[in-house]
Amino acid sequence: MGRELRQQIEGAVNHVFSRGNRRGPIFRVDYDFHLFLLFFGDELVERGWRCLAYTLIPNHYHLVFETPEANLSDGMHRLNLRWAKAFNREYGLLGHVFQGRFGLRVVGDDVDFEGVIRYVIRNPVEAGLCRDPRDWEWSSYGELVGSAPPRFLVDVERLSQLLRCSTAEVPARLERLS
Repeated sequence: MGRELRQQIEGAVNHVFSRGNRRGPIFRVDYDFHLFLLFFGDELVERGWRCLAYTLIPNHYHLVFETPEANLSDGMHRLNLRWAKAFNREYGLLGHVFQGRFGLRVVGDDVDFEGVIRYVIRNPVEAGLCRDPRDWEWSSYGELVGSAPPRFLVDVERLSQLLRCSTAEVPARLERLS
C-alpha cells in the first residue's frame, strides 16, 4: 500500500520540518547551514513560495512558508534530495540523511500562526543552543531583529500582513513573540 498523499493547498501557510536520521546531524559546520539556505532560496524562487520564518538546528530544521500554488511536495522533495546528496558527498556518507518524510502542519488562523512563529523562534533556546533567540545565527529571527546577517529569504511584507503590523513594526512584534 502506498503512502498517503500530502495535503497541498494553494495559498496555505505551511510549517515544514525534518529531522536527521536517528536524530543525527544534518548540518555540521557553518558551510552546511549556508548551503542549505541557498538550496531553500532556490526553491523559494522556483516555486514562488513566500518564506515567513525558518530555524536550522544541527539535527533538524523548521521552515514556515506560504505556497501560492499547490506545489509543496515537489519543492520539498527537491530540497531534501539536493541536501541529502550534498551532505553525503561532503562527508563521504551513504544512505538516508533524513528520518522519514518531511513533517507538515498547515497553519490555521492568526493565533495558530503566531504560535508557530513563536515555536520556530524559540526552538534554538528550547534545544539548549542559546539563551536568547537573537543569539542563534541560523534563524530568520536574528536576521529580522538585526542580530544576524541579512539573508533576504523572508518576505517581510507578507510576514507583516500576517502579523497585522507594518514592516517597520515586524522586529518589535517578533520580540514580543519570543
